[in-house]
Amino acid sequence: MPNHSGATKPGYYWQCNRNPGHWKTFAAACGIGLVKFMYRLAEKNWDQRKLAIKCTDCQKGVMRINYHFPRSANPEQIEVRRIVGLNNKGRTYLPMLWEGKPLNGKDTWFDFKYVGRSDSGKYESYGLSKPAVFKKRELRNLFELYSKIAGVGRFP
Repeated sequence: MPNHSGATKPGYYWQCNRNPGHWKTFAAACGIGLVKFMYRLAEKNWDQRKLAIKCTDCQKGVMRINYHFPRSANPEQIEVRRIVGLNNKGRTYLPMLWEGKPLNGKDTWFDFKYVGRSDSGKYESYGLSKPAVFKKRELRNLFELYSKIAGVGRFP
């Protein structure tokens, strides 16, 4: 879907909650790409305030990360509400749990993703379309971190 400048939405983008025609790429909204943004979010201890930015087009709405799932016929548009992950996997693998809501639904969805960095330091997005894999203890740690950040009781 093109925005007011005629550009087509990438796989992951920032969109205004008041006007869906107001959206931006990661580079336009943050000055960095998606994977680098995730590593910076991890460095900031998963500061959830970084996931909501003021819409610079209307100055009234809030922009959040959006994407479509599945990437086939009849996809749902998902608005990301929280992202947490495990920082202790080294610089080459950053597994995460994304909480989101479909724009046309009430249910909360959870998506397990990962990003990485090559040995040369290049940011890699291949894990955004593949599920992250966790050991049982790592999954428990991820759920505990989610519970702490989200301010909810034990999860799940």
